[in-house]
Amino acid sequence: MHVLSIICDDNWMPENFSEGWRRCGATVTEFLYDKNISRVSYDKASYKNVERINNTILSLAQELHQQNKLTLIFMSIYDDYLLEETLIKLKKLNVPLVNYHPDMVVQWYRMLKTGKYFDFIGCAQKTYLNVYEKKKFKAQYLPFASNPSIQKINIGNINFNGATFMGAPLGYRPFILSHLYFNNIPLRIFGHHWDWVTRKSTSAQTQEIKVQTSGINLGFLKLSDKNIHDIKNYLPLRLKEEGVAFLNEQYYKWKEKLFPTHIDGDEFYGNIPQTVIHGQYKKEDFVQLVNESAINIGFTHLSGKLNSRFETKQVRLREFEVPLAGGFYITQYCNELADLYKEGKHIATWKTRDELLEKTKYYLNNNVERNTIAKQGYEYALANHTWEKRFNYILNELKIKK
Repeated sequence: MHVLSIICDDNWMPENFSEGWRRCGATVTEFLYDKNISRVSYDKASYKNVERINNTILSLAQELHQQNKLTLIFMSIYDDYLLEETLIKLKKLNVPLVNYHPDMVVQWYRMLKTGKYFDFIGCAQKTYLNVYEKKKFKAQYLPFASNPSIQKINIGNINFNGATFMGAPLGYRPFILSHLYFNNIPLRIFGHHWDWVTRKSTSAQTQEIKVQTSGINLGFLKLSDKNIHDIKNYLPLRLKEEGVAFLNEQYYKWKEKLFPTHIDGDEFYGNIPQTVIHGQYKKEDFVQLVNESAINIGFTHLSGKLNSRFETKQVRLREFEVPLAGGFYITQYCNELADLYKEGKHIATWKTRDELLEKTKYYLNNNVERNTIAKQGYEYALANHTWEKRFNYILNELKIKK
């Protein structure tokens, strides 16, 4: 079995998707098309780059097909990069086309042009899956997963009797984590950018990575060429399907741009000692860091006010990586978690920062129960939430024999 894996050059995609196919016994030819799954710009140079990418994809597929090596074409790519004419030509090879959509909550509309060409679309979340079904796309719910580590898992071998978080300081994360620290929970944080803001402030003064793009600039109103493209191509359907939620999202987005409010983590910055911040970790150290920590914390928050009607959440890769690393995991509650794990048996969840504090204290003082949950979570994830399991499901759906 030979798979052409067309994925973006983001750290997690090759490690998950291409490796997952290899664990299914496939030989993988990998093509990394760009750094982002969604295009940053729609200027002339970007269009030329898209043409180049599509020509390369087509040439690779045709070459493998001529050598009788092509069993399946697997992609994780949006309309931003993929041209319909390319898919029409790929269909002529009579090889199954699969696409994996990793962000249905925020980017669900970015496959509306090309979705009809695929033999299988795996959707990481259920959100807006009904839109694909109405359009007769061959789409199914296929949640994230992870690949088991080759490192030895030692559940209960704790070297840090506290809470660990691994990730960036997005949204409410500093606000939540500071609550643990100031209530005497031993805390350590790994990840980029926690030193970006090192002072207390009453206004939003954060560093940003800015990409220069063409578009419209009317002073208070700045629209990039990507904004213009999205308005032109997706606005009517987004309004129809998202309704009030879409309008609410835009209202708060523009309100924050025009009238910035305080930083959610004000109490964190300038008050948390640098000994808590450990910087970016090495990939090869992930399993050990998770495994040795008494508690590992997760967030599913994406946008909106915490615990409000319009808060958006999303199950992330961490929901699979941490249990498969043998770590005890307590993550922010999200409806789709109920489809994946049993609360209190495989993982723990929290809804408010007071609940997180209460449960963190509880599990730090109940080692046996905590280790039992970590062990059951590991075994359950190993049996049900690996990429090998996900991809074998796709093969069975498409009736492809290994």
